[in-house]
Amino acid sequence: FALIDEIGPEKLGLSGSKNYEDGKQRLFDSTYSPLKPEPEYAQLSDFHIVDSSETYNLYDLGDGVSAIALRTKMGVISPKVVSDLRAFLKSGSNQPFVLTSEARSFSAGFDLKFFEACISRNDFAAIEEALVELQQLGEDLERSECVAAVFGHCLGAGLEIALACSRIVAHPETNIGLPEAKVGLIPGGRGSALMRVYNQFSAKRLAEVAKTLTDGTISNSADHARSLGYLRQTDVTVYHPDRLLTEAKRLAMTAGTTKRPPWHTPEGPLGGMIEREIEEGRRQGTFSDHDKVVGEKLRAVFARAQSFEDALRLERVEFVDLSRKALSQARIRHMIETNKPLRN
Repeated sequence: FALIDEIGPEKLGLSGSKNYEDGKQRLFDSTYSPLKPEPEYAQLSDFHIVDSSETYNLYDLGDGVSAIALRTKMGVISPKVVSDLRAFLKSGSNQPFVLTSEARSFSAGFDLKFFEACISRNDFAAIEEALVELQQLGEDLERSECVAAVFGHCLGAGLEIALACSRIVAHPETNIGLPEAKVGLIPGGRGSALMRVYNQFSAKRLAEVAKTLTDGTISNSADHARSLGYLRQTDVTVYHPDRLLTEAKRLAMTAGTTKRPPWHTPEGPLGGMIEREIEEGRRQGTFSDHDKVVGEKLRAVFARAQSFEDALRLERVEFVDLSRKALSQARIRHMIETNKPLRN
């Protein structure tokens, strides 16, 4: 009947009104009755909002599970989003929850205009403070029983907070990545440290991941993201996209807190292997001179850090240092003005 509505009853020689209209189904007596949602294919709009802030809505999904849905355009992360989420997590609620978004995408990353404003007034301390808060949000999420339901885009700070959840449940066509290098920066909200600790099973793998981050590669699917090292073995792709929220809720009920692996240094000359990957990209014309600078910052985090906490400190230091550089500032401005990367 829905197909008949799409084609048009009159084109098929049929008379009468549409079978489905405004979320209602036409009955045999020609009256309309509201459609009952299929529980397996439930969407956020099928549940009640129990609390709300400027940056998120809180839904009751039933069975002791909530959903926190970002309300910002494209799920953009800002200092206000970070502070609101941290305040919620400190409020004492121990209920498992799904972290997701009201927007067309889970998250397009951190608000670049915030960094541009800080740079314009030489307030680099504010940049570091924002990174500290973002890192702390990740630590708070790791101590919570939560699952991230991602779709559309899951980029930059969006991926950083998703990786803080015990599992990511991804729509199969999600574009996932840490593209900070495209604006002359490195992941600074635990992203660099997390890529290091979740791909540390071999020096070769870490060198490949460092090259991926230097390029700012964004996946074309959830499965592609897994091959790039963005998703963990425990993360899930939901191949029936209408079941994304249902599957996320199911996993949240038993998710527990995040079990991040202990820091490990793989055998092999990690720093040298990363340097060779970057030099190869430079020779092939894939990387510019400034890309090499960004890659060297990633190498410092991957190869010099002695612990996860040390990696967090280093990624902040290197992020702020890059934000002071004119070529990175030009990339940030160009992305804001054109929504396209500048490879200078």
